[in-house]
Amino acid sequence: MTSDAANHAILAFNDIRSSGNTNVVAYRISPSGSFIWGTNGIMLSNSTAFNAAPKVVATTAGNAVFAWSADNVIIMQKISPSGSLLWGTNGITLSSINRLTWPQLLPVGTDEVILKYFDDSGPPNSPTRHVFAQRYNASGTAVWSSPASITQAGGISACTQIFPFINDGSDGFYIAWHDDRDNNQRASVFVQHVN
Repeated sequence: MTSDAANHAILAFNDIRSSGNTNVVAYRISPSGSFIWGTNGIMLSNSTAFNAAPKVVATTAGNAVFAWSADNVIIMQKISPSGSLLWGTNGITLSSINRLTWPQLLPVGTDEVILKYFDDSGPPNSPTRHVFAQRYNASGTAVWSSPASITQAGGISACTQIFPFINDGSDGFYIAWHDDRDNNQRASVFVQHVN
């Protein structure tokens, strides 16, 4: 959940109402409690995939950007204050030869976002987890020529999913995590700054 510049609450959550599958639904609620995007919200996914971990941020321009995992990919969507899907009916799908999981978003610039995500290989209960970030412009196009590699040292447990992730004041970010990269059963804490 987040709030936009007009003090509306923007929510994203998993919902099984329509099909029994875990789909992602978005709502925009006014300060007076009106359902701006309708009483049933906007269905962002409508598939048999396991749609999980939806996140939302509001941009300075007033739009809302959403990201979630859908089986082995990440899907992003941008919605205008009036409820228009700005990145196409199905949003933008990011994929890899591995599983992309646990997205997090950070609004930057006027109408851009930075997406942090995991690239997981190996078994889901004990993945080899690498962490990347990419900046997307207002139209959903990747800004950086390749994603920023936050860490590929390994040792991040399957239970470690959400990282502290904040704007540095200049549209870069600080991110922190703990891992056991030397495999001694004692995690160490790391921080990275990306401009």
